[in-house]
This record gives sequence, structure tokens and C-alpha cells, in this order.
Amino acid sequence: MLKAFAHLAAFLLMASASVAEELGERITSYDVSVTLDRENVLTVIEDISIVSEGKRIRRGLFRDFPWRQNDTLAQLLKQDFQVLSVERNGQPEKWRAEQVEIGTRIYTGSETVFLPFGPHRYRFTYKISKHIRDQPGNLNLAWDVVGGGWDFVVEKASITLHLPPGVIAQSVGYSTGIGGTQKNARFLGNLEKPVVETTERLSPNEGFRVAFALPSGAIKHAMDAALLELYFQNYVLGKFCAEKGAAFTSENVAAIEKNLTLLMTASDAPKSLRDEVWRSVNARFDAVRDVVTRQDCTSTRVKAMYLYPEVFKAAQSESPF
Repeated sequence: MLKAFAHLAAFLLMASASVAEELGERITSYDVSVTLDRENVLTVIEDISIVSEGKRIRRGLFRDFPWRQNDTLAQLLKQDFQVLSVERNGQPEKWRAEQVEIGTRIYTGSETVFLPFGPHRYRFTYKISKHIRDQPGNLNLAWDVVGGGWDFVVEKASITLHLPPGVIAQSVGYSTGIGGTQKNARFLGNLEKPVVETTERLSPNEGFRVAFALPSGAIKHAMDAALLELYFQNYVLGKFCAEKGAAFTSENVAAIEKNLTLLMTASDAPKSLRDEVWRSVNARFDAVRDVVTRQDCTSTRVKAMYLYPEVFKAAQSESPF
């Protein structure tokens, strides 16, 4: 019996070693803590535990922060992104920032220093403003806990949302996999402090996305003149395209108009500002309506699908802006 047990233990040890070898360099845990204040500023702490074998992870990690999809939307929202600190194994880590198309890329470590083989724990702390988006009936905070660009297995991941006192989330949604086609995660905690964690390992390039619906008016949002202009331009051009039978249908436009009316009703932008922006958008459109092409209509529809996902029932994995 003891001999059989010894053989079983040896087999399990070999199997465990084989799995570890198969996984190779990997992310053993990816835990995100997001603290939201009433001014629409997020303070984010990401704890990323890895195993390095000196192959692809040699000097450190690089981490892309896609806080903007491109300059257009970021400028319209006047978003701010600030890295506060980077640590490795509890100690400050050398890092540098580089601006890339989707946001900011952080490189950790030094060109002349190689990581010791084995486990390491990185902590990224940063702030980002004006990330919440208006939706009819609520505010939406969507977060890519694990983006789809990691080339490593992620054994487990989680996100915890810390809300301002008195604010309670209305609902929580989540998806995993490539393109968000799976739901290998679970909701824990409560709506006052939502926690969502994965239930299965993420393969390379698989993501983990969570969306929180928050009550309208609970958080300051960014419905300023520039964002009003974005919504109005999309509606005016979409209506014109529908009349020409290009990319939009009259049903699309009617649904957009209904949603836009709800957004304006919930908005804290004064009516005088809304009227001013509306007149400006229409005046500029009148000057260019004769040169609008079918391609312009197609591009506008793609943007409308991002602005009004509830109208087009299409999840957008990437912003078209």
C-alpha cells in the first residue's frame, strides 16, 4: 500500500511538473482594484504575478494602457492618464513611458539588468479620468481587466470596484475569451463592492472584460460641448444617410433619436449649451452635405454602433474613433 502511494505521489509530482513546464512563462494572477470617486476619476491598482524563465520575460514587463483609442476621442473627452508608481516584489521599479496609438505603453526594468528566473509580482498604480460613459437610464463603467494582447496564459484574474459612499451598482456584466464570446467568470461580493473573478484559465490573447451599470447622476460625467457635438454630428449625418439609403435605415435613426433624447434628458449640460451646439453642427453639415459619400455613411454607422450599442445590438471590441 505504501509502495502504491509512493508511486501515486511520484506520478502526481511528475504530472504537476509537466503542467508547469507546458505553461512556461505565464501570469499566475492578475488582480485589479478600481476606486471611483464622484468626479469621475479612477485610481487603479493592478497586481500582476508572473513566472519568468528568461525567454520572453527577460528584463521586465511592458504594459499597454489603452486609455484612448486614438487622439480624437481622447481629446473630445479631455481624458487624463497618469502613472503614479510601478513596483516589483514590493520595491520601486525602474520604468519609462512611451505614447502609442491606443494610449500609453509602460516598460519596466533596465536594459542592462536581467530578471532572476522564477516568480515576480508587479504592481502598477495609475489614475484615469472621464472613463464613464452615459447610457439611457444609467452610467456605464466598462473595464478590460485583462486585455486581449497578452501572449501568456493567465491562470486567474479578478477585479474589485470600490464605489463612493452611498453609490450602489445597478448590475454587473462580464465576458471572457477572444472577442468576449465566453462567460468563464463569476460575480462575488455585492453591488456596493462588486467583485468579479475568472473561473477558468485564460489562454494567450484571451481577454476578460467587465461592465458595471451605475445610477445616473451618481458620478460626474463628461457631457461637455465637445461630446455633445460628437453625438449630434453622428445623428445628423446618420439621418442624412438614411434618406439616401446608405448604411442607415429609418428604424436605426428613429432608435438613435430616442436614445439621444434620453441621453440629453439625463445630461447635466444646460439647454442653452445643447441648443448652441445643435445649431453649430447643423450649420457645418449644411456646408458639406453635397460632398458626403457612401463611405462617409459607412464610417458614421460604425461610430454609431459604438455610441449606441443598444440600438445596433453589436458589441464593439475596438473603438472606431
